[in-house]
Amino acid sequence: MTVNATDPDAQYKVPPIDTGAYTIYRPVTATNEAVTVNYALSGSMTNGVHYTLSGSATIGAGAASTVLTLTPTYVGFGGNAVLTLTTGAANNYPVGISPSDQATVTIAAPALPAEYLVVTNGTPGVTSTEPYGTWATAAKDIQTAVNFAGAVSATHPTINTVTVSNGTYNITAQISITNGITVRSFGNGVYGGLGNASNTMVNGGGGYIRGLLVSNTLATVDGFTIQRCEQPDKNTLMDYSGAGVWLYGGVLQNCIAQDNNRQAQSRNVNYTQGGGVYLTGGGTVSNCVIRRNVGFGPSAWGGGVYMNSGLLTHCQVYNNTNSAYGSLSSGAGVYMTGGTTRNCLIYGNISITGGGAYVGGGALQSCTIVTNSASTDGGGVYLAGGTVSNSIVYFNTVGGVHSNLNTTAGLGNSCAINPGTNANGNITDNPLFTSLAGGDYTLKNTSPCIDKGSYQAWMTGAKDLAGNLRIQNAGVDMGAYETYVPPKGTVILFR
Repeated sequence: MTVNATDPDAQYKVPPIDTGAYTIYRPVTATNEAVTVNYALSGSMTNGVHYTLSGSATIGAGAASTVLTLTPTYVGFGGNAVLTLTTGAANNYPVGISPSDQATVTIAAPALPAEYLVVTNGTPGVTSTEPYGTWATAAKDIQTAVNFAGAVSATHPTINTVTVSNGTYNITAQISITNGITVRSFGNGVYGGLGNASNTMVNGGGGYIRGLLVSNTLATVDGFTIQRCEQPDKNTLMDYSGAGVWLYGGVLQNCIAQDNNRQAQSRNVNYTQGGGVYLTGGGTVSNCVIRRNVGFGPSAWGGGVYMNSGLLTHCQVYNNTNSAYGSLSSGAGVYMTGGTTRNCLIYGNISITGGGAYVGGGALQSCTIVTNSASTDGGGVYLAGGTVSNSIVYFNTVGGVHSNLNTTAGLGNSCAINPGTNANGNITDNPLFTSLAGGDYTLKNTSPCIDKGSYQAWMTGAKDLAGNLRIQNAGVDMGAYETYVPPKGTVILFR
């Protein structure tokens, strides 16, 4: 018996697979009976892990040879598979002298893409082909590439980045991210960012579809608009929370969540949570815009954001609404039972209580909360636990009357009035925004809020909402923005 590698080169290609082959021979004078040939496998690659063999090792009656086909199944690295003929107890046939008793198939490692790519369905000149490594072979929906990325699999590489070209992606089911991967937008040579978010849209079309479900603490989503998604009422927390985004750990950054609606349509549940974003599991929402989202039901909590843990930071949360047909509706901008809201601008939100924010736990820090409204109490913030610090809560209304808080308990080093207090480092003076009417909530250099905040460890090296150093002068300012005031006697020359 002898063996030869009649196809000695194989490679994992998707598609097609480039297979290899061994052919086992016997002398043409010995072809009267069928014979089963025994063999052993060795080499750097393992059968059942890196490749599989198909075909029969039995040379049929009247046949001179049989073929075994090697099919690569693992793309991580290259190597070889060595087949060596052996004798067996049942068929004690002679085998050829080396090297005719042994053959080798080499499995080459293919060039792997650095990322998986996605384009909109209908993009001309694209034939979607695994592993989606070029724009000409890109996936045509986000979920397909997400499923392929980060998977622990013996059939394709573990690549942890999905890059999505600008465009509108109309979805018929939520995009579910369960692996620790990065999903980012791309346009004009730039990856991610709010600029790309405006042009890379995940669109629910107003149907009963959540936009994104992120359930891995190592996942990052960067640079998308999630819009017109809606969650109807069902029987579990996940069903009636987070119409735009459900974030369980992980990071949502440089994104826009807009025009999403979390509603209890048939009134089967008692409350809704997070029209725009539901934040839990210690996740982070950073540098995002959360606007025009709606929470609707007998009790609506967090038209913009509902959070029970995690960090909401450097975000603009505005023009969100809680619309309840019952009497309980609170925190149209942000509803907190835990976690931290920091360096955020919260304005123009409407609810029954806590127009801007409901703080039932956690900490609201260095935020500017203005022009929100409530119909019963807490035009800016409804404090039921937790703390508000280093913040400005001003020019909010209840029933059209200037009213900012339901209580000053838990308020520290902040600027607020109606009610207001000078205890615990608080002040009640007009914060002197650059232009209240024009929506510019930075501080004039004559503002009483400058240097009146209280230093916290996170501020060292941190940036404010505008990207300026958090501490500019002798101390930290109240609110989301820091203002530099030149020392007296400084001469500034302009040319």
